[in-house]
Amino acid sequence: MYVRIVTVGGGVLFRAPDIKGRGRCGTIRVPKCSMRIVLEEKNAVDFYKLMLKGETPVGLASMFRRMMY
Repeated sequence: MYVRIVTVGGGVLFRAPDIKGRGRCGTIRVPKCSMRIVLEEKNAVDFYKLMLKGETPVGLASMFRRMMY
């Protein structure tokens, strides 16, 4: 599985009153966000083509190097 697209977005900020003692007050702010990840599956032939081109992720390349040596 490969990560194809990652989209991160900010949502509506939730605000609520924060009542404290001695006549003081404030605002509780709770930010909302969303994250969307689209995965892609590639077969072995496409994976080896990417390896030969050198377009694999860094972690994958280091793992193969450790296996070879």
